[in-house]
Amino acid sequence: MKKRIRRIRLWASCALTFLTIAAGTSAHASEFNFVLKWFKVDRTRSPHEDTVWAYTAVKLQGTEKSEVFKKLGDFNDGTHNVGDTALSLGPVNVEPDQWVMYTYKLYNYSKDHPEQLKAALSAQADSEFARAEQEIERRKRILNLGVVETGAAAYAAYKTGKELWDQVSAALKGYCDGPLGSAWFVESGDLLEKRTGATRPADATEGTWGPGWTLVQTYHAGIDSPTGCGGNSKYTVGVIVNHSEQTATITNAVVAAGQQDNWRWCRKCDGLFFNGHDTKGRCPAGEEHESAGSENYSMTKDAPAAGQQDNWRWCRKCDGLFFNGHNTKGRCPAGGAHESAGSANYSMTKG
Repeated sequence: MKKRIRRIRLWASCALTFLTIAAGTSAHASEFNFVLKWFKVDRTRSPHEDTVWAYTAVKLQGTEKSEVFKKLGDFNDGTHNVGDTALSLGPVNVEPDQWVMYTYKLYNYSKDHPEQLKAALSAQADSEFARAEQEIERRKRILNLGVVETGAAAYAAYKTGKELWDQVSAALKGYCDGPLGSAWFVESGDLLEKRTGATRPADATEGTWGPGWTLVQTYHAGIDSPTGCGGNSKYTVGVIVNHSEQTATITNAVVAAGQQDNWRWCRKCDGLFFNGHDTKGRCPAGEEHESAGSENYSMTKDAPAAGQQDNWRWCRKCDGLFFNGHNTKGRCPAGGAHESAGSANYSMTKG
């Protein structure tokens, strides 16, 4: 029986939308980039690795949307840096009184027809943007076309609608395939200028703002996956909005590309184990591993650097790390030998 997670549902995405004060608006247009910068996997939808495809789109009110669709690769738990260009849209020239809409979608897709996935996600974005434009016009009518200040609180939380994901999933049936995360937001050009300016906005927390950029970070508790898959996926996605002339740098902790965090020291056996699953594996000292007092360790994944030793593997039975370069795979505390099926190739620095 799958656990139902009472979190922000995948299909309910926060729209960080604001109305701005006419007297304080900037007098000129600004150019912005919209960059899906990184994502963090706390639990995959598949038994071990998700094949992640990403779709992003941006649209000015009354214009055609621009979109990017790309396969990011196979990913296990950990934080993964997408970079500054792979999923970047822009520069987008936004007037102070214009509204700009942005959406992203991550999907686990293992089949050989990505064009079908792109068409389905693009159609979903069109539906979201149409709803957003209707809501913008409705708010304008309510305000008699005036522009008023509402502070830092969003005036609406738009719903993507679970029925949209159901339509996508029905057309793209696959054993463990399915949505991993989707969100969209709407902002005016004036507010984007304020939120990426030289002065920290009052509601900006540490690591979500710097001169020239702002971070929109969203947690996605996944929907049910079929029996035998990984369960309800858990993804967090970070999107940077920055001035086109500014290079965005996230100051909060983000694991470098090619690394996987959430490895822990076990106080009982002194071993290293992966802490990203619902259980903590089998400890040689008995019962589960214990992570109390441990730091958050990161392992180089599938990209050994100079001076590192690769061929370390995660054991799917005990969640521990073992060396896979010998004729045998060592003794697993869960019984028999360690099993490396589904593991990445991990590396660590020697000397």
